[in-house]
Amino acid sequence: MSTLHASLAQRRAETPSDDPRLCYAVANAVTAVTFTTWKTGVWVLPWIHFLGAHHVVHAKGERIAFVFAQHEISAEGLRLALLMPEIAAARLSVLREVPERFTADLPAEEPCVLRLFIKSRVDPGGGPAAATNSSS
Repeated sequence: MSTLHASLAQRRAETPSDDPRLCYAVANAVTAVTFTTWKTGVWVLPWIHFLGAHHVVHAKGERIAFVFAQHEISAEGLRLALLMPEIAAARLSVLREVPERFTADLPAEEPCVLRLFIKSRVDPGGGPAAATNSSS
């Protein structure tokens, strides 16, 4: 039984944290990333459709723009540059929006996503997509 307990403990240690205060989770062998907005829903996008990401610093914080085959995601927040190595290695498994009123308890060194905007790049009818804004 001790081998089973050790194996379970190791597996739990390798599992990403599900702390609702954290705006992200990482893991090895991730096949998709889950984007969760505070009010409008959850999107699960496969890494195989990932085309690229761009990080920029602006007056009110930082932004990462993700481009997938059929979606564009913009994450705005603080310390987002820390996520770029995880994105580059396709280890990001979850990115969630955390409303500003809940950020006081977040560690000062952690990335914090304050807003997520998700836009479809294609219209279900086959034409260019209309801009759909999903934010808190």
